Amino acid sequence: MVINKVSSWNSVNLSKAQKLILINSVLIAMVSHILNCMEIPLSISYKVDSILARFFWANKENSGMHWVRKKIIQLPKGLGGLGIRSMVSLNKALLMRQVWRIYKNPHTMLAEVYRRKFSSPLVAEKVCTFKGRKLSWGMHGICRASNLLLQGCEWKIGNGNEVWAGKDRWVNDRIPEFKSNVTLRNAMKWKVNHFILPTRTGWNLHKVNSCFEFNDAKEIAVMELPFAAADDFQYWRFHKSGKFTVKTAYAMLAVEDYGLAAPHQGLDFFKILWALKILPKWKFFL
Repeated sequence: MVINKVSSWNSVNLSKAQKLILINSVLIAMVSHILNCMEIPLSISYKVDSILARFFWANKENSGMHWVRKKIIQLPKGLGGLGIRSMVSLNKALLMRQVWRIYKNPHTMLAEVYRRKFSSPLVAEKVCTFKGRKLSWGMHGICRASNLLLQGCEWKIGNGNEVWAGKDRWVNDRIPEFKSNVTLRNAMKWKVNHFILPTRTGWNLHKVNSCFEFNDAKEIAVMELPFAAADDFQYWRFHKSGKFTVKTAYAMLAVEDYGLAAPHQGLDFFKILWALKILPKWKFFL
């Protein structure tokens, strides 16, 4: 499908900017419905990536010179890339969106099926088996995407009933460190509500200071608690609204694969460059 579409465009003299628009608006859209449903084998994803890269660099006479590595052009524009999506990372990001929808819409049919296998879509380190049997290929992809989604989520403490104090990453995306006088049994059985006052008006500072190391206790003490009764929930830390987006998920996966800084620490130079009102070919040249 993608090969046929690219072949029909090879005879047309297109600029790099025009090719970029065609890749992101037409070619990616052609395969996104498949990527949204299940995990695609890596061999297929790499094949599609190669087709898109050859199409982008080719000219009317020959296949053209690949001036930079494929991983670089697959980075978001704000991080120095061209925004050509990697099929592997896009596939993961779209499946992560499915897991997020399951988490936010627990009454849907897919969420009901998922809950029969796992207690929650956002629990740590799921294994891809169920009662000794291997999961289906589709559920296998959802399972792996759930573990990836956890990397970008943080807990917002409400009543503290859902979060384990010694298991979950609830203090600045990490598990707090207990003092040496706290037994492992107690540390593993306590939930965060153990450290909240019975009136739900604030933290029980005596318990917090007596159980946690100084730095962690200090961070817990300044954590905001809701005024009204509210459940604990997880939010997406790479978007200011706390809601999951495919764009920020792809950025997280892309920079992790390339070894750059965190997605929200994008380089201002590239953001300014792409916002300039100059010919697109000069932006590509720079």
